[in-house]
Amino acid sequence: MKDRLSEFDIEFHSIILHSTKNKQMIKTISSSRILIQLSCLAHIIVDSELLMSVWLEHKKILETILQGGRDQSRNIMAHHIEKSKDLAFNVFDRLNQNS
Repeated sequence: MKDRLSEFDIEFHSIILHSTKNKQMIKTISSSRILIQLSCLAHIIVDSELLMSVWLEHKKILETILQGGRDQSRNIMAHHIEKSKDLAFNVFDRLNQNS
């Protein structure tokens, strides 16, 4: 189940990224492999409840985009990114403490 949710998570972000058609953003994010790797590590370590929470956030983002709420979508996505970044760095810190 976690593997499928992780796959959906990566695909969701890829679709959102490419839908912007912002070549600079696509290039920057595509070259940020470390963040992608941290995100994947986070999904390996976290529990299914957290992954479900992430899926629900994705659902809310998508629904807001489809309803045309640009500002609200931007705000929800910014919150999601911050939350995910914090999680990824916490996982990275825990892995470094254990090694």
